[in-house]
Amino acid sequence: MSGKGLVLASALAAVFSGAAAADVIINEIMFNPSTALGDDTAFEWVEIHNNGSSSVDISGWTMTDLDTGSGAIFPAGTSIPAGGYRVLARDAASFVGHYGGSVPLIDWTGSWGSGLSNTEDEVLLLDASSAVVDSLMYDDTTAWGSDYGDDNTYADCDGDGASLERLDPADPSTDPGNWDSSIDEASGIPDANWSGHDESHGTPGAVNSISVVSLESQTWAGIKTDL
Repeated sequence: MSGKGLVLASALAAVFSGAAAADVIINEIMFNPSTALGDDTAFEWVEIHNNGSSSVDISGWTMTDLDTGSGAIFPAGTSIPAGGYRVLARDAASFVGHYGGSVPLIDWTGSWGSGLSNTEDEVLLLDASSAVVDSLMYDDTTAWGSDYGDDNTYADCDGDGASLERLDPADPSTDPGNWDSSIDEASGIPDANWSGHDESHGTPGAVNSISVVSLESQTWAGIKTDL
């Protein structure tokens, strides 16, 4: 192959690699776990999802927040398959103890910093060159997560057990309307404040309970009717 051919091939590879990386999104966030689990910070986690049709090498990528100099670094040899998920848990042992060992966790080097704020924070996914792949700035108001039946003052994802889930991978992550509190109760425990209701602890490593896919067959209104 000529020199020009090599340059063109390298350029095309970079273009396709960048396009594939753009399909990797921040998909679910447990920023304020229920204290019923134990230590708040021990059960924080962030899930990423590859919404594309090809595997993406995420070696050297970083998940970070507003804390300068902090960040969870994805180790060399880490990839995320097409349609797949990876979860970064602040405390892997606590996470596995509650959710089991089948969720695809990422072991990382680096510092998580002070963790995810219970009130508002930024979550940034950076590639190996520190370019922003995806990001959002959440807060603990009902704009970023519904209150499905407790006291109508704060979102269920703000300490009431639910995670913050993304509805549509194709819509902007920065839009609060594209996020809501998880309604899945498979991993929950009884909520002392609502008889017959289990606290939803999210869907790490699986399709979101409020995604455009799952909502075709399930709504919270239907669940509440059955209680």
